[in-house]
Amino acid sequence: MTIIAMRHVARRSMLVAFVCFSASSARAQVDAPKLSEPVADARIDRIELWVKAVASHRPGGMDEAANAIAAWPNGDLQALWIEITNLVALMRKPALNHFVFKPPGGRVSVLVSYKGVQLARLRALACASAGILLDDHTCVSVSAADSVDNDLKALAARAAESRRSGDPNYLVKRGALMHSDVAMAGPLPTTAIDQRPSLAPQSFLMRMSDGQPQDLGQAAIHWEIARMLLDDVRPSGADKPSPASDEMVRLWYRATAAWMQKGEHLNRGHLDRGRTFFPKDADILFLLGCLHETFADAQVQGVVRSAVLPTGVVMDMLDERTELKAAEELLKAAVDVRPEFAEARLRLGRVLALRGRYPDAISEVRLALQTLPADPPELRYYGELFLGGAEEGASHFNESRAAYERASALFPLAQSPFMGLSELARRRGDRVSSLAAMQKVFALPPVEGDRVDPWWTYHVIQARDADTLLAALWKPYR
Repeated sequence: MTIIAMRHVARRSMLVAFVCFSASSARAQVDAPKLSEPVADARIDRIELWVKAVASHRPGGMDEAANAIAAWPNGDLQALWIEITNLVALMRKPALNHFVFKPPGGRVSVLVSYKGVQLARLRALACASAGILLDDHTCVSVSAADSVDNDLKALAARAAESRRSGDPNYLVKRGALMHSDVAMAGPLPTTAIDQRPSLAPQSFLMRMSDGQPQDLGQAAIHWEIARMLLDDVRPSGADKPSPASDEMVRLWYRATAAWMQKGEHLNRGHLDRGRTFFPKDADILFLLGCLHETFADAQVQGVVRSAVLPTGVVMDMLDERTELKAAEELLKAAVDVRPEFAEARLRLGRVLALRGRYPDAISEVRLALQTLPADPPELRYYGELFLGGAEEGASHFNESRAAYERASALFPLAQSPFMGLSELARRRGDRVSSLAAMQKVFALPPVEGDRVDPWWTYHVIQARDADTLLAALWKPYR
């Protein structure tokens, strides 16, 4: 993942995240490995500290437990990723003895080998984390309850209660919430890039200003850990994970993706993963469509042309034409799922206009304007602005001028409608009207904060409900 900080329209700062290289392939199984990776005792100590931090963390912010995890360097987090993966596998199958991984892009499987005492500790942690200290045959046979302290026994009691209430995912859900809290507390720390093969994901972060790269580093993998944990969510009594059947997972993807886009932390891999579980969720399709729409922006495209990345690191963003095509497909899919989704239809109209399909764009924007809610008023402003542009593209000059004038009436201090009117007049050869419209722009208050143009926040307004969604996500776990 590459996170890019840059400047955007009208001197608004923008932080954009692209997935560049974030790959992992891991599984617990009994395949014959080719290599072996021994585990140091410190890694078992670390996973125990992590389990206790998850148990004590209060979702929805930073506390002592989350701050302790946030302080761990990325190398420790990558080692932790391996132990968490194995811990979760043991939670589901306490008798498991073999743990095989394949590094990203690697051809050789690696056996993570534990000493007898280490595996016994990890198994006891798994029994407590799953709330099965006294219920599972393997946990009872190895006397797991006798080898954990009071904190872990308290965790086991809470996890057992969660299981009895129908949710066997106590630790994995709370772990995901803790790591997403750490990631949202940000900024994610970075270190010098280490391209040596790793069993855990690697995430890269790039900051840019005015469309030019400033620095590139390796980022802490908190989002990757959170997603990995939720990959294992399963219904009560199920033998296999089924994140797609869990409402908390759906809300987590929607809320965290909205948070990312509200703060202009745009992470394609995050939403792509959510879409694999919820391919027909209109809100996830919408946010992913908005992301591709932003990727097609001229400022963002400048990043692709100017960024110099290390060998093997590829920015997961394509050219403007391809990104607009993806945005159209996703926004159309959102509208197909929810035909009354006027905001998605509005953006679909803009994307169609950017692709030069003006009659289709006019149709979609007009339909959106018929059903857009009154709040927020910015949406209707965008609708009139986009309609003005599409009508202009179709050479419907009178209709275009009327739309720009309606947009200006909604936000009289906005510069964009005047600029649209000026360009429209120029195209018609009316130099006097073109200059008159630009004079209105020059007459606006000189201080940016005194002249409100909703266009400046177009790329984040789709995420205006992020705080509400996060509050709903946290509520059952607080």
